[in-house]
Amino acid sequence: TQLPDGYSILLADDSTEYIQNELRINGFRSLFSLLILMVFVLLISRSFRYLLLISLSIVANLIIAVVFYYFFNLDIHIYSLAGITVSFGMLIDNSIIMIDHIRYRGNKNVFLAILAATLTTIGALCVIFFLKEDQKLNLIDFSFVLIINLTVSLFIALFLIPALYEKFPLKKIISKKVIRR
Repeated sequence: TQLPDGYSILLADDSTEYIQNELRINGFRSLFSLLILMVFVLLISRSFRYLLLISLSIVANLIIAVVFYYFFNLDIHIYSLAGITVSFGMLIDNSIIMIDHIRYRGNKNVFLAILAATLTTIGALCVIFFLKEDQKLNLIDFSFVLIINLTVSLFIALFLIPALYEKFPLKKIISKKVIRR
C-alpha cells in the first residue's frame, strides 16, 4: 500500500529516543524534587544559613556518591536516577536531624538514632538481592544507589555537618513557652 506524501511508517522502535526522553524526564524530576525540598527547608527554617548547610551537605553527598558509583561500576540510567531522587529526602532528613541536634543540644549524640534509622532502610533494601533474577535485574542499581547515598549521608552527618556548623553557626531559638510532659 502506498502512503500519501509526507507520511512514513516507523518499522522499528527507536529505543534510544525513548531512553533519552525518560532520562531527561527523570533528571527534571530529580531537580524538581530537590528544589521542592529546599523550598520546604527554607520555609520551615526561615534561615539562609540553614539552607546553606543543607545545600552543602547535599552537594558533598552527591559528589562523594558519584565517586562510589564509579568505583562500584554503577551505570546511571532510569532506575539509578529514580534512586537518587528517592534518596534526596533521606539525605536531607539525616542532615536536618544532625543540624538541629547540634543547634539545640550542642553534641552529636543523635548519631546513633540516625545510624539505626538508616541501617533499617538499608536492611529493607537488601531484600532486593533475594528476588528472582528477572525481578532483581531492574532494581539492583536502584538499591545500590540508595545504599551508597544513605551510607555516604551517615558520614556527612557525622563529620561534615558538625564542621560546617562550626563555620556557619545558627542562632539558637529559645521558646518562651515551657512544655511539660
